[in-house]
Amino acid sequence: MSERSDRRTALLDATLALIAEGGLAAVTHRAVEARAGLPHGSTTYYFRSRQKLIDAAVSRLAEIDHAVVDAIGHEVALLVAQRGPSIDYAELAARFTGWIRARPDVQLIRYELFLAGTRRPEIAHTMQEARASFVRLLVPIAVAAGADDPERAASTMVSLLNGLIFDELTARPPGHAPEITALDFERIVRFVS
Repeated sequence: MSERSDRRTALLDATLALIAEGGLAAVTHRAVEARAGLPHGSTTYYFRSRQKLIDAAVSRLAEIDHAVVDAIGHEVALLVAQRGPSIDYAELAARFTGWIRARPDVQLIRYELFLAGTRRPEIAHTMQEARASFVRLLVPIAVAAGADDPERAASTMVSLLNGLIFDELTARPPGHAPEITALDFERIVRFVS
């Protein structure tokens, strides 16, 4: 990776960190530079406006999500395929909990950007694409659960999981480790199938 690409990525990762800590209001060129440890003017060199910076950060989050979905998707597909018609809820819950705990900041960023998408169609479009990849991730689980309409069931699972994750991140005491239990996962799957 070139130094230019490294700097750009560092700026975008710093932007995402600021969004996780203080929402979109925390994102300024100077704050991003300070967070990334880069000299004044670096952000403007890559992103002429705050809007271009935020748009690029949304795309960066989509890249991160895509990598996660690829990794988890492969694991989930193998897990479901190996188990046949029975679903190992404990294993699924452990995989999803691990994903959330690995980067709780990414979850907060995702919710912040979903809300921003209600006011900005270009953000909404990228966030809906990211959501669609998570729906595709859960289709094999819906099929294994015997859902009549696996796509719709998977979409509903994403909505319910989002609510559960949101609650785990926002309604618990500071320092609480987010968790999706096997029972949570089983209830969600059974509800939609």
